[in-house]
Amino acid sequence: MLTWLLKNSDTMVSVIASMCNASITQNKFPAHHKCAVVRSLLKKPTLDQFDLDSYRPISNISFVSKILECVIDSRFTNHANRNGLFSPVQSAKCHSTETALVKIYNDLVGSGDRGHVGAIALPYLSSAFNTIDHLVLNDVLEHRFGVTGPALAWFNS
Repeated sequence: MLTWLLKNSDTMVSVIASMCNASITQNKFPAHHKCAVVRSLLKKPTLDQFDLDSYRPISNISFVSKILECVIDSRFTNHANRNGLFSPVQSAKCHSTETALVKIYNDLVGSGDRGHVGAIALPYLSSAFNTIDHLVLNDVLEHRFGVTGPALAWFNS
């Protein structure tokens, strides 16, 4: 679907808003919006195009799914900010990855200055998103972020 066309159409905007509102009021993320078109993309032009390890999968979800995701992200972020639920050193929206690296470096140097031994573990998390334990995620949403009732039901869907 042509994104620019949807953005310039008042009629489509109201239809998409109705779809997002229906998803929220019914506490369900529609199954057909969970489907993605997956394409393989060569990681680097210099890699062997006949070797499957040279490719990374790229998943494209529908425009409406992206809009719904943004709506939920905005509501969740507002809830977490309003209730002081994010760590003050939360990376991404509040701090850059450079800030996170400076903090880690500062913590390690400070530990050494106090005569303590410091260590850092750097796990490879390239596919971590796809391996999230949903029971753990639901537990964190409910107990750390206070997401309950219909909102938790939406995330569970």
